Parts: sequence; C-alpha cells; structure tokens
Amino acid sequence: MKIETGFYRISLRDYHNDPAAREWYSKSSLSTLLSGSPRQFRYEQDHPEILDIFDLKAEKWNRGTAIHTYLLELELFEKEIIVIPEFFGTGSRKEKAEWQDHIRAEGKTPIKPEVLDICKGLEDSLNSGWYGTAARLIQDPCAIIEQSGFWIDAKTGLKCKTRPDTINLQMELWDLKSHTPGRAPFASQICSLDYDLQAYMGLEGVSRITGKEHRDFGFIALHTIAPYDVEVVHCDADMIRSGEEKFERATRILKECLDKNMWPGLPDEVMEVAPPAWRMKQLYGKERTYYE
Repeated sequence: MKIETGFYRISLRDYHNDPAAREWYSKSSLSTLLSGSPRQFRYEQDHPEILDIFDLKAEKWNRGTAIHTYLLELELFEKEIIVIPEFFGTGSRKEKAEWQDHIRAEGKTPIKPEVLDICKGLEDSLNSGWYGTAARLIQDPCAIIEQSGFWIDAKTGLKCKTRPDTINLQMELWDLKSHTPGRAPFASQICSLDYDLQAYMGLEGVSRITGKEHRDFGFIALHTIAPYDVEVVHCDADMIRSGEEKFERATRILKECLDKNMWPGLPDEVMEVAPPAWRMKQLYGKERTYYE
C-alpha cells in the first residue's frame, strides 16, 4: 500500500500496522514522546508490537473495535466481528485451535459474549430517548465514518495521521470513547490521556486535507457497564490550544531527534514529586460535592 496526503478507507488494523501507514505519526506515537522519552519512542518504532487477535492484550482493542463497528457501521458488524463460542468436551482444544486459525485467516475480530451485551446495552440507551444528542451524532446518516487522514505538518515537514470516528456536515469531528464509570470522570481524563492532542490533530489534519477550517471536536463517552450512560463533551478553545501545544512540543522533539539521529532517555536525576493541582485543592481547599 502506498500512502500520500489525503483520506483513505482502510481498517484500523492497517492504520496502525501497515508498513506504509507506520511511516506517518499518530497521536499514540507522539504521546510517547510526551509521557516517555525519545529512546522509548525509537524502540517502539523499531519494534512494533503486533498483537495476535486472541492475545489477552488484544481484548481491550477488540472490545473498542466491536463497539465502534456496532454503533457506527452495524452493517459491517456481522462481517467483521465474531462472538467467541464455547469449546468443551473431547477434542475441544483442537477444535478451538482450528476455529482460531480460521478466524485469523478471515481477518475477523473476536469478542467475548459480554462485549455483545455491552453493544446492545449502549444501543438501547441511545434509542431510549434519554440520550438524544448522542444518538443524533452517532446515527447521523450524512456523517463521514472512520476515515484515515494523512497530512504533512507545515512547520516540521513530518508525516502525521488522524482517524476521526465521524465528521458531519457541520464540520464537527466526534470521537467515541469507552469509559468505565466509578473511576475519574471522563472529562477529567482528557488531558491526562492526551485526548486534547488527539482533538487538535484531528482538526488540524482534516483542515489541511480538505482546505477548509474545522474548529469543533468532541467526545462521546460510552459507559461500558449498566445502565450504559452516555456523555457528550465538546472541547473548548483552551482544550484545543492545550492539544496544539502538545503537538508542537512533540513534533519539535521528534524533528530534533531525527535531524541529529540521537534518541535520549529519561533524565538521570532525582525528581521531586508533589500532588497534582486537583489533589492540592482537596487537601487545602473546599472540595465540591455532587449536589453543590
């Protein structure tokens, strides 16, 4: 496969793993430069981890793929997703191995039965009338779905890529995220998980490719346990600026490393640590309760 600037209809697996696509830098790879080190980045580029679809590490990826496909492209679900059956009794080990080989050959994504339950639970929530905003965005018949975009960064000349879940006629980009409630609220995780970087790269990439400025990016957080609530959050100008700063910092580091062919590790020093700002507020300021 040869890739130049523009949009491509390719699978998520090819977006991440195809040799031609790997020459372009995604949010995930740039995040390594921000949270890790150039040395780690270089290692991951030189030693890509290609997971077997039945590996335990692949379960999270398979679940996300299934949820996206079920909600955004239901017509492809039966063609591309398969629920793992039970194997028991005499000869079950051989039967299971043969079945797995068959699924690998077909290129399907295997999921556990409970993942299908999550998909149906989320579908019911979206169709209940309670989450009309999310339903309208996800079920928009005019939206462009799962397109992979490739562009050249104007400042550094680096090859970059993005993959928005949906782009609608209002030039809004929306991305679906699986979320487990009970942990930190989804909105509070956006910066720590570099979703702000993803938002900026989506807007910048689509704007560069189409020649039309796109300014709106949002996330649809899908709760993966009952009652399958749904959150819709829109990134304001400061959130996009936060992502832009991360992008500029990461690409600057990457360009310098490429030019010098030097990939330093983490600083060899003792680092002082302190609680984050939100925790300091809990320690020394008033903590807002749910009902305030």
